[in-house]
Amino acid sequence: MARTITWKNDDNATCKLTIQDGSSTEVALTPAAEPFTTAMQETDDLFTPIRTSSGYANVLVDSVDDIAALVGSSPLARKVLLTVDGATRWVGFLACETFSQSWDKGPIEIELPVMSPIEMLRGLHPSASLSALKYINFAQLLVDINTAVGNSFEQFYFPALSNVGTTLKYQFDMKNYATATEHNTEHEMASYYEILEDVCKLFGWQCIEYGSYLVFLAADVKVFETGMNNVYQGFSLNNIRQIAAGQSATSVYRPAFTAVIPTIDGADHSQTWIAGKKSVEVSGDLNERSETIWEMDVFQQCKFK
Repeated sequence: MARTITWKNDDNATCKLTIQDGSSTEVALTPAAEPFTTAMQETDDLFTPIRTSSGYANVLVDSVDDIAALVGSSPLARKVLLTVDGATRWVGFLACETFSQSWDKGPIEIELPVMSPIEMLRGLHPSASLSALKYINFAQLLVDINTAVGNSFEQFYFPALSNVGTTLKYQFDMKNYATATEHNTEHEMASYYEILEDVCKLFGWQCIEYGSYLVFLAADVKVFETGMNNVYQGFSLNNIRQIAAGQSATSVYRPAFTAVIPTIDGADHSQTWIAGKKSVEVSGDLNERSETIWEMDVFQQCKFK
């Protein structure tokens, strides 16, 4: 049976965290004082190809049976879904970690680590059979990745200025991600995470998760000058499958999020582009700021109380 936690946050919105196990029956658990927290991956780099999120679900349980029901038999056995007033805000999985705590009388508070779908890709690999490896297009890679994480994503967003239709048909040779073992009888595959990171570096994108959306942000901040609604386009999962199969599909979504682009205080700024490379050197005398890189609201640490 699925376990659910329901509470009100500081804005009096109804938050519901569902820990799914494939059953349609739900059992309500008691939320702890801070039921659910997530945070984006921290980085000091100006550009990071992938930013994932992780956090904790905190619940009160009355019996050992409640704890046993929360433990899955595989890393993807317990999918976690957070909705706020019915809208999906976060999707992920319970991390596979051991639980140990002295037991007297219930209820007791337990802390359950959660990980976003893309973070789970670090331990998921394509087929290691060399004969099964072939050229696949970017759209098919997205379908395979989504399948690997239990179809966690329903919509996909891309920078519209990148000629998305052509980009999604870009061909990748999966043999490039296979490494022969000592006797060349088996092959070790790179993880889906490593392959996706490679793709982001190729196109100059940053991949983030936004609820059930998989979003690829352009590294060049200049594309935001006209507003995100004008320069980003989205595709449903069915659209991506159509493109993977060689069919045509048109963008049907516009992003429901906004970008905040702070200015950089200071003087004597300059930038140097390196011909033939996707890199840029920026220099200048900057005043100290808490943020110098544009961010989306989802980048901030989220606490749903």
